[in-house]
Amino acid sequence: MGRQIKNICGEKFKTTEGYTATVINHYSSRNIVIEFNDESKTIIEKVDISQLRKGNVKNPNHRSIYKIGYYGQGVYKCRINNKNTKYYAIWRNMFTRCYDPIVTERNKSYVDSTIIEEWHSFQNFAKWYEENWKPYMEGWHLDKDILIKGNKVYSPETCCFVPPEINNLFTSRKKIKPNCQTGVRKRCNMFEARTTKNGNQIHLGYFDTCEEAFQAYKIAKEARIKEIASKWRGKITEKCYHAMYTYKVEITD
Repeated sequence: MGRQIKNICGEKFKTTEGYTATVINHYSSRNIVIEFNDESKTIIEKVDISQLRKGNVKNPNHRSIYKIGYYGQGVYKCRINNKNTKYYAIWRNMFTRCYDPIVTERNKSYVDSTIIEEWHSFQNFAKWYEENWKPYMEGWHLDKDILIKGNKVYSPETCCFVPPEINNLFTSRKKIKPNCQTGVRKRCNMFEARTTKNGNQIHLGYFDTCEEAFQAYKIAKEARIKEIASKWRGKITEKCYHAMYTYKVEITD
């Protein structure tokens, strides 16, 4: 006659994350069902009793990423063959850009950026990624402020994938100098307008005022954005194409 295993239904165990896990079903030592005492009353199946006793069972709804993001329950994996999945790497980097004080101190464009509650769950973001990312988008960037200029929130409605060439078009290169705007620098008593094309600086002319130089830059920049939008049309979403084609460069950019 085999050794009988004590049924531990109803017993409670503490976890290293600070939760209490209650056993609600006990089929075998490696097939235990537990319920965490979190707000969602998260249920985990097929728990090993030895890991439960050590407190090593993780709550998938524990907000472990900057105390905001959590992995959630679903089919999407963070790692496969000991390597981060692409959608996990992008999801994790979003949190770093928004909530890591070292990053926001170094790059002021990320100050006050946030992530919509829906995407606090890795499973939700991974599902959106799978529905929107295409194989030809390898190496593309996740952008949050082309569809809606000045947007600070990462969300399904505000984000799209774009190639580096497009992303670099909207990278702020404004220098903090008196009497100068984006695309303009003071040279002696004149103002020079410049733009960039294919990594090369293009001289647009010298002007008496900063405002005149900026207008030259604005015309050239908007034309360049339209040119690149047309080049990538059919690859980027039509919504992204339209946002680029109607994009207006402002003196406050």
